[in-house]
Amino acid sequence: MFIAFLWAAAAPVPVATAIDPASWFSPNNYPAEAAKKGIQGSVTFDADVDANGRATACRITVSSGSQLLDQATRNLVLSQGRFIPAKGADGKPVPGHYGNRAIWVLQGPARPQTSTAQDTTTGSRLPVNSEDLAFTRSVPDELFDAPLTQSDRDSFAVAEKFGACLVRADPATSMDFVMAEPGSAGSDAAKTKLQAHMPDCLGASMDQFLVGEIRMTIKPPLVRGVIAEALYKLQFAERPQPSGHVSAAPIIPAAAVDQSDQQEAIVYDFAQCVTEKEPSAVRSLILSKVGSHEEQAAVAELTPSLSPCLYRGQTLHADRLTFRARLAEALYRWSVAATPR
Repeated sequence: MFIAFLWAAAAPVPVATAIDPASWFSPNNYPAEAAKKGIQGSVTFDADVDANGRATACRITVSSGSQLLDQATRNLVLSQGRFIPAKGADGKPVPGHYGNRAIWVLQGPARPQTSTAQDTTTGSRLPVNSEDLAFTRSVPDELFDAPLTQSDRDSFAVAEKFGACLVRADPATSMDFVMAEPGSAGSDAAKTKLQAHMPDCLGASMDQFLVGEIRMTIKPPLVRGVIAEALYKLQFAERPQPSGHVSAAPIIPAAAVDQSDQQEAIVYDFAQCVTEKEPSAVRSLILSKVGSHEEQAAVAELTPSLSPCLYRGQTLHADRLTFRARLAEALYRWSVAATPR
């Protein structure tokens, strides 16, 4: 018996940040009467969080249809919830809100015999209509098998130097950028601050190529990843790898996913799933050079976790370097969540 905990509803501003929300729930928390009756469901809630990072109230915004599951969710959020408080305009902690959804799922002998839909609770944490899923998963061969051109290697080398330069110039804003949801107000604000350093950093990153006329583009999907990689190397590369299971908040909350960014959300969620299953292998990958033997060894270690991290019916569309960048983001956020404060 277990509970899968999914990020969902986006709370109104100001927003508190949950600290390892998966740890708030354990198998022993499943209401005994609900388990006995085979009751399962999802509970969407909104919590008030004070300036000290404690939940002071919890409202059920979308009921599971079971008072047992609703009340259990409310009680656990209030008793177990821990948060990084929201910040005011002056940067000081202020009261805020936090929204999410708990998915209560039974496994084992008490599990209802409607297993087709429940099989999809492994892998992606994104909302899907399980009745419409085809029983296939697809991770593209080119994710790691496609050969890299010299242009690919050069572009990524420039991108890595570019990210490291931005982190040296403004580490706090770089961290804000990577920790914020892509496309959010926080992300845009951090990007605007970093843009002041971008011309100098781009020039410094391309010094080795300044012979004659060149044209080189750092693809936007790589920027967040190379900044995350540089932050990871700065803050965590010399530390022992944390042990135990840690869940970081999804980079793109499920409630924010629409048709226009579904594939981006799938790639992010896939990278987070792989990272949570194999953080040491992802660490080895991120600390290795592109195309090196060390990278290939890390890929071999990761391979068994790839397909299980997709919902049945999902197809991943990502090239090798973009996925490496997403893994860097996932590893950095995972490491932040795993580091005691």
